[in-house]
Amino acid sequence: MGDKSELKTTGLLAADAEMRAQQAAAAAALAGQVLSTGTVTLVAGVSPAVVLPSITARSTVALTLAGVNASTALGTLEADITPGTGFTVTSHESGTPGVTQTGDLGTYRYAVFNAGV
Repeated sequence: MGDKSELKTTGLLAADAEMRAQQAAAAAALAGQVLSTGTVTLVAGVSPAVVLPSITARSTVALTLAGVNASTALGTLEADITPGTGFTVTSHESGTPGVTQTGDLGTYRYAVFNAGV
């Protein structure tokens, strides 16, 4: 009985170690692909252009709220990428795509990274 229990424990430890190794490799790969980080502040729901010549059509822009400032409303964010140039961020009225949320004056943190690498 001791042998089977030992094999099960060893197998679980090996599987856990493998999973941790895969997670570490994925994190290292992602960290190596970060193109840029920073903040943008919206004016009437739209950011100024962020110049980033290394951005591609496959890049991803991740956004998080850093401060609401004098916003009267926060919207749903969209990053519009122009490959080889940069991106802008637009806040849209929730539930109404295409309508800019002009009351969004928030400051947002961004991280740009290459997806699918």
